[in-house]
Amino acid sequence: MKVRCIGIRKYDLLNYLNHNWKGFDTKDYELLIAVYFCDFFKKQFGGEHMIGIPVKFNKTSDIGTKYSTENIKNTLQKYTEEDTSVDLFIIARKDLKEIPPVGRGKGQAFQLKRIRTNKKEDITESILIFLKEYIPKKYGDTQATLILVIGESGDDGELHPRLINLKRIKEEFNPKKYPFHSVMFTIKIYGKEMLIGELWPNFGISKVPFKNYRFLRK
Repeated sequence: MKVRCIGIRKYDLLNYLNHNWKGFDTKDYELLIAVYFCDFFKKQFGGEHMIGIPVKFNKTSDIGTKYSTENIKNTLQKYTEEDTSVDLFIIARKDLKEIPPVGRGKGQAFQLKRIRTNKKEDITESILIFLKEYIPKKYGDTQATLILVIGESGDDGELHPRLINLKRIKEEFNPKKYPFHSVMFTIKIYGKEMLIGELWPNFGISKVPFKNYRFLRK
């Protein structure tokens, strides 16, 4: 499936969130996650990276070419594409010739799936069932990376660390073949920090403190 996207600098996406943040239970949380993964890629591979947001094919001509705060706001609120197998791209800045780029998606593609619980119970088994049974039946082969956005339902989406056993998931989820290129996760835990890591094919966890973004203090 071809996906068209607009590339946005991390600074400009944060500026948008500072003025338009609607909460962790909205699409804005996915934009915040995109910011964190942009930093993650810079740390892993070096160099500047941009965030690619899918836009509607038939609205490409309506997206202004001027790289401005108003154009970014207009694009994110009116022209983003929800019906697509890709939620975002992380793109190396060196691979782009113009800003803002509008065209076929390039870079590493990501699909985000929220896993929420309404009960304060361990959700490890639910995640294993989701990964081992639901995903292989629903998706064909793709080079995209799956990101599990794990948390409790509610405005803040926080999850207590004791409610998930990541090591057990690592031990019991090790497929030889899988629809996605890799599986990563984010967990917003109590104490104002984010856990970001990979579940498959490699395993690793990083703690990322919530930065002092103005919109998170509202």
